[in-house]
Amino acid sequence: MIRIVITDDEDVIRAGLRTILAVPDEIEVVGEASSGSEALQVVAAHSPDVVLLDLAMPDGPDGAETARLLREEHRASASSS
Repeated sequence: MIRIVITDDEDVIRAGLRTILAVPDEIEVVGEASSGSEALQVVAAHSPDVVLLDLAMPDGPDGAETARLLREEHRASASSS
């Protein structure tokens, strides 16, 4: 099972992606976020395999910065285990 978090500031985009991703049995959407800062919290809570990020989110860190922060956090937690 591939666990995914969807991050986009548009509700309709998140809903569409959730609908598309619900079709394959191998994918489970475990969380959604509407901003980069919310994505950081959702990822910490659910430990997904994949995070889909909107690159142009207006509030908080954009998708590129959120990806950088997630990567740093992953490296930090991987090296402390």
